[in-house]
Amino acid sequence: MTNDSNSSRSNWVLVISKAGDTPRTVPFEPDLVFGRSSRSSCVLQDPTVSGSHARIIDQDGAPAIEDLGSENGTQIQGGQTLMKGQTCLLVPGMTMRLGETFVALRDDAASAAPVQAVDDDATMIQAGAGAKGTPAGPGGETAEAPAPANEQESATVQESAPAQKPAPVQEAPAVKDPTPTKEPAPLSQASHAPPSSVHPDLPASHVSSITDSSAYEGTIDFGPGGIDGLNAKIAAEGNLRAARARIVLASQVDRRVDSIEDVDFVIGRGKTARCRITHPAISTPHAGIRFDMAEKRFMLHDENSKNHTYLNGRLVNHGSPQELLPESHLRFGPVDALFVTEIDVDGVKIPNTRQHFAAQILAESGAITQAQRIAVVQDSKDLGKHVGEALLLASDPITVKQWVDAMEQARYLEIRTGFERKFNPRWIAFGIIAALVILLLLVAF
Repeated sequence: MTNDSNSSRSNWVLVISKAGDTPRTVPFEPDLVFGRSSRSSCVLQDPTVSGSHARIIDQDGAPAIEDLGSENGTQIQGGQTLMKGQTCLLVPGMTMRLGETFVALRDDAASAAPVQAVDDDATMIQAGAGAKGTPAGPGGETAEAPAPANEQESATVQESAPAQKPAPVQEAPAVKDPTPTKEPAPLSQASHAPPSSVHPDLPASHVSSITDSSAYEGTIDFGPGGIDGLNAKIAAEGNLRAARARIVLASQVDRRVDSIEDVDFVIGRGKTARCRITHPAISTPHAGIRFDMAEKRFMLHDENSKNHTYLNGRLVNHGSPQELLPESHLRFGPVDALFVTEIDVDGVKIPNTRQHFAAQILAESGAITQAQRIAVVQDSKDLGKHVGEALLLASDPITVKQWVDAMEQARYLEIRTGFERKFNPRWIAFGIIAALVILLLLVAF
């Protein structure tokens, strides 16, 4: 961790509590090890805690907690349960559960400040009566705003100007637009272009096919690319709808499905996000999924988030979007999600046979029961439901990583099964025998 990062975390503390015990506070330190063993940096007197349970590490310059192979795992409140080697980024306000012990991360500097109301849209704060909100900085952090000297002070008066008695309000004279009004030119051959046929936001089913652009040249603004560009946009939006793309959130406190119906789909804590995740580690705009209309593919962007965006365990850097493939594992800060789509990169509908193989693998490993497997596979056949989506939203859900790993194994199983069907050993043996017989006949005659 850098010196600047360490100084900003100098006020961080860990509040450790357990039923029947008095809570205690310990300083937040890098490389702090939690465990029942006396060799641990932070000893936890809890029989459900392992000898070396978890530790604080540096992950890409940010603090994180890593499970050290504990017997009961490290549970993140509102997130996943970490097993050996898994990590989760830390921010003040988060609580972790190690066995029966709770470890809460707090910022003493923030807790000593006055109570503040946060507006998720612009990340504005109010520190007491009359305070003005200050927009957030990069990554969603807020900046403290100075309070004005007078509560009645007008927002339009500059800070350096002396206080003056407000002048009587006078009605301002109407200002004429110096630009002469230009009457719209009449549409030639208007019967060929009804208004609904040129609205760029209407779906393809409501838009008439337009082939002759010369008839409307100079009369209608069709946007960049003219009529051809408009038709291309309509076709691309049709491809987006046909894909039925969606993300399945798999947080312990927030399990749901959000459909991707916009070309630019924003994920974050702000109220304007299409996929809103109200977790303290999520930035106001955290990430975005954009549909590349030219290439007909989905791209994952990081919006300079504070706690990063990951794709299949790899960091997605700001300004370096990564292509999203079906069944991709997404992680926004500590929140896991699955990317699902009905078509592959070639626009071909994805068969559900691989999902059935994955369900069988999960049942054989004990992650789900055979009854669960039968039920989800039947729903997949009868109702077209996505097997992984159903298992992630179940009352006893699996994790996104379990599903993605099972799908990867199923891919190899599918390839092997297809190879065995194509090259059946019995048919190979029969072919060899037939070739030998033909060879012997040729030699004999």
